[in-house]
Amino acid sequence: MIDALRLEWVRLRTVRSTYWLIGLAIALPAVLTGLVGYFSRNDELEASIAVAFMTGGVALFPLPLPAVLVGILGVLSIGHEYRHATIRPTLTALPARSHLVGAKLVVIVATATVVGVVTLALNYALLAVTRGAPEMDANARAAITGYVVLLILWGIVGLGATLLTRIMALVLPLLFVLPLVIEPVLSVLTFIPALEDLRPAARFLPFTAGSQLAQSLSPNELGTADPNAPQPLSRVENGAVFAAFTMLVLAPAWLLFSRRDA
Repeated sequence: MIDALRLEWVRLRTVRSTYWLIGLAIALPAVLTGLVGYFSRNDELEASIAVAFMTGGVALFPLPLPAVLVGILGVLSIGHEYRHATIRPTLTALPARSHLVGAKLVVIVATATVVGVVTLALNYALLAVTRGAPEMDANARAAITGYVVLLILWGIVGLGATLLTRIMALVLPLLFVLPLVIEPVLSVLTFIPALEDLRPAARFLPFTAGSQLAQSLSPNELGTADPNAPQPLSRVENGAVFAAFTMLVLAPAWLLFSRRDA
C-alpha cells in the first residue's frame, strides 16, 4: 500500500493538468469572492450570502465548477493510465489491485480536502481584507463543511466512473451534461401535469442533491419558496443521496477492476 501511495503522489505532482485543475478550482471562487467583497464593502453582507460566494456559488448554479474540476482530477487519476496504456506496467509493478485503487482514493480525497480548505481560507481572507470578516453562524459553518464533502464526493465519482467504463472521453462530457442538462430537464418535466406525481422524486437526483451540501441560503432568500412544493431534504439527507450515488458508481467499478483484465 505504501508503494501504491508513493506512486500516486509522484503521478499527481508530475502531471501538468493537476496544477491547472487545482489552480482553477481555487482561483474561480477567489475571483468571485474578491469582486463581491470589493463591490459590497459599504453594504451589510450576511453570513449565508458570504458563504455562497466563498464556495464559488456551487449551490446556486446547475454546474458547480470547482467540484467539476476536482471531478476531472479524479477522472485523470486513472484515465491517463488507460489513455497512454501505462496501466499494464503499473499493475505489473503493483499486482495488488485493491491497493492501487485505495491509494488513488486516498490521494483524491486528500487533494480535494486541501483544495476545499485552501479555497475557503483564501476567500474568507479576501472578504476580511475587502469589507471585514463576516461572522459565521451554524448554518454557514455547515455549508462550509458540506462544500469540502462535495469536492471529495465529486473526485470519487470521477475516479469511479472512469474505472468502471475505462473511457475517459465518455466520462468527461458526462460530468458536464448530467448536472447541467439532464437533471435540470428531468426536474422541469415534473411540472407537466401528467408527471406531477414524480415531483418528490426529483429531490433525489444525485448531482442536484449533492450541490445542496454547500447551500447556505434558505428557499426564501433564493426566491424559490413554494408552499405546494414537496418538503426539501435536509443537508444530511442530500449528502446521503449523493454519497449513495457515489458508492453505486465506485463499488462495481472497484469489483470489476479487481476481476477483469487491465
